[in-house]
Amino acid sequence: MARQFYFFAIFLFVILILQEVLITTMLMIVGPAVYALGSFMAYFILVSATQACCGLIVLRYCYTQRFVWPFRVGWLCVITLSVHTAVVYEILIYQNLESWYYYSYCAVSAANLLLGVSLVVSKSREHFWLKWIGIASICVDAAQIALLIWYAVFADFQMKAMLSEISIVISWLMVAISGLWIMHFASEVKADKGFNRLSRLSVFGFVLLAVTVSCFSISHGANFYEETRAPLPVRKVSATEQALADRFESHLFVSSDDEKLPYRLMKPLDYDSARKYPIVLCLHHGGVHGRDNAAQVQGSYAPVLANYDNRRNHPAFLLVPQCEVGSSWMDPDVDSAIMELIASLEKQYSIDTLRRYVIGESGGGYGSWHFIGNHPGIFAAAIPVCGGGEEELAKNMADVSIWAFHGSDDVLVPVSYSRNMVNALRKVGCKPRYTEFAGADHYIGRQVADTPGIWDWFFAQRRKTND
Repeated sequence: MARQFYFFAIFLFVILILQEVLITTMLMIVGPAVYALGSFMAYFILVSATQACCGLIVLRYCYTQRFVWPFRVGWLCVITLSVHTAVVYEILIYQNLESWYYYSYCAVSAANLLLGVSLVVSKSREHFWLKWIGIASICVDAAQIALLIWYAVFADFQMKAMLSEISIVISWLMVAISGLWIMHFASEVKADKGFNRLSRLSVFGFVLLAVTVSCFSISHGANFYEETRAPLPVRKVSATEQALADRFESHLFVSSDDEKLPYRLMKPLDYDSARKYPIVLCLHHGGVHGRDNAAQVQGSYAPVLANYDNRRNHPAFLLVPQCEVGSSWMDPDVDSAIMELIASLEKQYSIDTLRRYVIGESGGGYGSWHFIGNHPGIFAAAIPVCGGGEEELAKNMADVSIWAFHGSDDVLVPVSYSRNMVNALRKVGCKPRYTEFAGADHYIGRQVADTPGIWDWFFAQRRKTND
């Protein structure tokens, strides 16, 4: 191989390392909110494209050195990486193919694991750095596959938070493997005593690719960094949203982990501390994320539950928290803050701990499934609307009264999500209620609220005992 090829390979891997360092660092600092940034998708595609280019460089090297199995498996790595990038794009842009994420990520890790094995067992092991690249890839990618399986299948919610932190460590180890490739190509430059030169066309192509990757890396990397460090956008609250919110008390809760959770609270009509009242956790949909502590009221079922008839017939505490931009009800910090908040309110007010309820639509529907699945023994009833959950957690919902709703023609959250959850519950012996509005789309809030008997049913539910 010509020295120019090795120099170019080193340059490309240096660019890849810088990209991976930036994206991993920002994930550590910003957390899951990084995925909601407008610049993240473009930067993720750029990193994936650079990884693919590095993969092609490795393929050419293996081909010229006649490393047959590393060459064959290398193509599998490039293909699985391309598929995974497409899956992530569908998830972030169209909220589609979520269930494919772990499969595609496992496929990428499995392909890299096989590449590591091929580097160790084939004649490429005669090269010092290639052998250690293979050993490192086997260890890191085996750990990554085990982590993904554990996270998706076996881990409970609390364990998932810890596994997410471990995944950051694995990400740094993957950056280190890229560094080993640099060490290998640097050793090849030192070992090359000849004066082989690439053709002018090859040199031109390499230079053009290097300039293109560098320009895109600098441009998109700067945009990505600036957006992660910029203040989160402040959403303008409409007069209607503010008027609805003003009926509720405004509060800010700070959890033991310093998570700030703005929330609105409405006490029962004619509150009497000598009585016990239920509490309803009203989760808003995805369109009202922020920190204004107002818009979330209209984005939930709180206005319906707060009308005079419902307050008179079903006096209850209405708790309406607000998620920050880029967060979700499933984030460990948000989840733990809400559970701490409920516990705090139960110490402050006369709340019936056997009558905790949760209701939400769209993002709030996902949140409703999440809370009853990950906190067994807490909630008496749930009304998840146009949401989806983890089917393997159905057993945790066995003693929760559930009435799920969905529109048959929902294009934002497929109706199959609710159907699958209901079927999973029935398989473990539960008898959930399920209403599917034929021909309806995603926006079925009014139809749900007008369902005959829904609120009488909701507030009649009661846990037998506290677990």
